[in-house]
Amino acid sequence: KIGAKTGDLASNTPVLYARDFIRRAAVTHPITDAQPDLAYPMDRNDEAGDCVVAGGDHALQIISTLLAGSYTNWDDALLLKAYQSQNPGFKSWADAGGPDDNGMDIQTFLSWMVKQGYILGFAKIDPTDEDLVKSAIWLFLAIITGEDLQVAQQDGQVWDYVPGSPEWGGHCTVWGGFPGSPDYDDTVSWGSGGYEMTQVFVKRRVSEAYVIITQAHVDHPAFREGFDLAKFGE
Repeated sequence: KIGAKTGDLASNTPVLYARDFIRRAAVTHPITDAQPDLAYPMDRNDEAGDCVVAGGDHALQIISTLLAGSYTNWDDALLLKAYQSQNPGFKSWADAGGPDDNGMDIQTFLSWMVKQGYILGFAKIDPTDEDLVKSAIWLFLAIITGEDLQVAQQDGQVWDYVPGSPEWGGHCTVWGGFPGSPDYDDTVSWGSGGYEMTQVFVKRRVSEAYVIITQAHVDHPAFREGFDLAKFGE
């Protein structure tokens, strides 16, 4: 299911922008940066509109696996707790598809993750700036995105913008790598890392994107070389 509150429904709370803290000279990204070959869980997103929660779990999975060597995905109880942070009437997974299954705002969820201690912070990036996106994936390892899907994206692994296709709704995914072709970003969605978006789709339908900062990032000297952590902390 889809379930991200994007576009006009997204939070307008002030946010920091990653571009102001990335030291580009220290983040010369390679031509390709393969998405890690991981087994991503569905995280109940085939039942409920908790794609934002799944996005947070999948981003942490990529980061922790690459930097710390292992990761334990969120269990049902934690997934439910996270989803209830914006859907208090959602009492159990039996409520999936019901009136209390209302999706989530990504930025509000990231603020919740900070307060709960799962991440240290987050920053927004422009998803249409291809070089910035590649630098951010190379440095942060994962980008959490919010997009407005069309019915045309209901079938197939490659998402392209289709003029005239009806609206489907807001969704949240994770970019974990970029292939050699300039036309696609590697995308994690619905328990699979095999989705891709064309740049036309990104420019027309991806409305927001964020990087998250974890303790594993801060402990890594290469991250501190590429990101002005002191300035961000101020």
